[in-house]
Amino acid sequence: MTDIINFNKYRKQKARDDKKSRAQENIAKQGRNKQQKISDRQETIATTKRVDDHKISSHEAPKDIAPKNSKTGLIIGLARRAQRRDPMELIDHGVISPKAGLEGDFKGSKHATRQISILSIEDWQAALADIADKPELDWTVRRANILCQGIRLPRVKGARLKIGEIVLEVTGQTSPCARMDEAHQGLLKALHPNWRGGVLCRVIQGGPISLQDAITILSSPPEIVRKLP
Repeated sequence: MTDIINFNKYRKQKARDDKKSRAQENIAKQGRNKQQKISDRQETIATTKRVDDHKISSHEAPKDIAPKNSKTGLIIGLARRAQRRDPMELIDHGVISPKAGLEGDFKGSKHATRQISILSIEDWQAALADIADKPELDWTVRRANILCQGIRLPRVKGARLKIGEIVLEVTGQTSPCARMDEAHQGLLKALHPNWRGGVLCRVIQGGPISLQDAITILSSPPEIVRKLP
């Protein structure tokens, strides 16, 4: 009986060792273990709740709903266009690369410093609220690639943003053009202050992107606020 008990203990210990070994192999291959994945999911759920708590309609848009220290938000819109004047195509997921920007979008391979454009819903709503007739315009009128919520986008060149595996570097603000007034009179002026038109980025590291992905500020130089004398 003693031999049987020892054999059972040996078999159980071997099973535990094998399980631990497989876990270590998975960490080496995927970079995260089960507990880390659970932690990531919990963080995403918490971020989603925080963003949902701040959701507003376009009629209620304040000047800046995102807290100044809000460094994490969610992707709530993705869009691309094959040619310059084409209508924006909404997508649920895509791939971003240093070579092509957002796959299927014409800008990525042509403009190295303007591969990706990002707009925050808070800035968009604030701009619409500043127009006299308070229009209800879809965010794709701005012709950005990514719409985010709950994060205050950095207003300085050199800041870096992370979306999953993707790393983007801010190269400047998206300056509104005459096409904005073609869409609605007064929109160009409303988008001009405080980087409301969004940010332009180049791709440092690519990867997949989907709706509800978290977007985080990795680093940001000090913002320069110009004051008139």
